[in-house]
Amino acid sequence: MMAASSCMLTPSIYGEVVRALCVASASSVAARDLLRDPLRVATGLADDMAQHGVALDQQLVYQSLLLFLQTIRNVPRISEELGLEAKSGEELATLYSHTANQALDFFRRCTDGTPAHAAVVPDLRAHNVLLKILCMARDENKALALIGDMETGGKLEPSRETYNIMMRRMVEVDILRAEDIMIRMTNKGIAPDERTMDTFLRAYYFSGPSGASTAISMVQGCFNQFQTRPSISAYMEVIDSLIQNENMPEVSRAAIVYTQLWPDETKPLYDSLDTKGLGY
Repeated sequence: MMAASSCMLTPSIYGEVVRALCVASASSVAARDLLRDPLRVATGLADDMAQHGVALDQQLVYQSLLLFLQTIRNVPRISEELGLEAKSGEELATLYSHTANQALDFFRRCTDGTPAHAAVVPDLRAHNVLLKILCMARDENKALALIGDMETGGKLEPSRETYNIMMRRMVEVDILRAEDIMIRMTNKGIAPDERTMDTFLRAYYFSGPSGASTAISMVQGCFNQFQTRPSISAYMEVIDSLIQNENMPEVSRAAIVYTQLWPDETKPLYDSLDTKGLGY
């Protein structure tokens, strides 16, 4: 793929090629066409590296997985170009699944090694990118299996970001299983952060008639246990929706909890209540 020259080829040069493809794929038709088969691109670069005596390393594995992530993000545009937007969702789902399976195949080739390259243990960044790809492809089972391998394999522990990626997907599918993932996270001594709280806050609130009560209780409980708060903007979304739905008992409760969480930042709360003709 790369012509030999007097310039010594290094991992950083290959990394720049991958980075350029990721950036270009967002707007370049030629790059999008190339990245419709990201496995061919990634393995082609790896083979070219082997031919020039450049070892595949963790950085290149991570950067190569970004190709698959960018392809997943381009699926809506690719499907439109292929005329799939007017058909059933099955064709679109097939594109997502195909890209995710290619990413998983490449990941396994790296971890197992090939005749051309020694095995490489992908780092946490690579695991998180692969997890994000699987979640975007709506392949929860493979995503959960990846986290399970990390939890039990002993080589690489999931991070808060790892769990957050998984929980953001699972709240859309099965909020009880998302709760189980958070329990697994906290059992490992990893406290939820603002993004975790925002994910569950919105998921609980929009889950049904009792969602608001559950959301507020969850926020209060996590604050008491972990000193963790959601973002003010996410919490105010809940309060504004409660006001719009004229659920005054829960508005009052949510306002009290707000003052407990942000005693020195009450202006957004009071401004919202005043705008809607409510005093507090």
